[in-house]
Amino acid sequence: MESLWLVGSVFLCICFNRIQCPLFIFSFKMAVLRKIILLVIAILLSGVGFNYFIKFAEICNYNIYKNAGNGLQQYKPGATYLFLNEGFTMGKINAGGYLGKYYPLFKNNRNNLIRIALVGDSFIQAFQLFDKHNVQNSLESNLKQLGYSAQVIRFGYSGYQFEDMVYLYNQEIVKYNPDFVLYFVDQLDLQNDGIIGKHKESLNKNIRLTEECNDPGTIEKVVEYLKQIDILRFIFSGYSKVSEPQILNLIFDKFAPEVKRNYFDDYKINSKTLDLFSLISKMNSNETCKQLLLINVRGSAFKVESRYLEAIKKSNIQLINLEQCFIQMLNEEIDPFYWKVTKKNGHWNHEAHKRLGSFIALELDKVIKSKVVIKTKKAKI
Repeated sequence: MESLWLVGSVFLCICFNRIQCPLFIFSFKMAVLRKIILLVIAILLSGVGFNYFIKFAEICNYNIYKNAGNGLQQYKPGATYLFLNEGFTMGKINAGGYLGKYYPLFKNNRNNLIRIALVGDSFIQAFQLFDKHNVQNSLESNLKQLGYSAQVIRFGYSGYQFEDMVYLYNQEIVKYNPDFVLYFVDQLDLQNDGIIGKHKESLNKNIRLTEECNDPGTIEKVVEYLKQIDILRFIFSGYSKVSEPQILNLIFDKFAPEVKRNYFDDYKINSKTLDLFSLISKMNSNETCKQLLLINVRGSAFKVESRYLEAIKKSNIQLINLEQCFIQMLNEEIDPFYWKVTKKNGHWNHEAHKRLGSFIALELDKVIKSKVVIKTKKAKI
């Protein structure tokens, strides 16, 4: 695209030099025309320069995802990213195609190494702060303080529901041989169908998805081509940020347009979620890996309902209730969801990540010790 702009600029320069008008009556019009041409050339050259600046400064980078062919997005190994949300982060997807510190597929079992996989949505993705401050590092360091040799790997994807998390475990995470898998969920994640489920339904209805079209039309080709221009991506990214309800509320206060959100498709219990509970229960009994549910990632907002809690207990799936940690923080007058710099309420802030890492480490310590006790009893029998 930059080459087309440069060619256009050169062409306009040649035309400008060749324009000759011997008639005095057109001199004023020609002066205006020359100024317009110079303005167009300046805009084109400025656009080229700004586009190169955005590209090399990596200000706008949306190419961190690859399509897994099943409706789910997964990360490209080595892709760099920069995000401005409630907070700020920049970094690089590791060689394994997941977030944070890289650990190879093969797990060295020396020194009783424990490998833990964190699976969740944007709360675990944590694109609001740098990796060194998130729950992954906090949990790993706290486990080491408790005397464990631990590796914590992080699989967080914005928009993932519980169905997607379990699917991701069976397709990818299981290859890393984790000893514990922690699913971070709330009522929304259990109630709503996952991306993978909606993708399967669309295929059953013979809906051709954009990425599966063999012969996209001219409009689709133009749109895809424009998406590759960094300056346009930068502009549209800024527009989407300005259009966010939080920004509108910050700017217009009480005059901001009201945004109504329908979080639940219906209030019936999701049968798919019940099937997933049964699946996890079977995997827990047949595999060495222990899968746990960490519920209420939003604290008191969207708490897991009693009917789901009963189903989880019937499936003998162990729970860790994160709301206890949030209540403790609020008692100390610490809001785990408030970002002072941007004055936004949203995902876990720095203090929340730190506290959650410590809280989960203590809860996992109890689980590990109870697991050892059970093994000892079975060995005696």
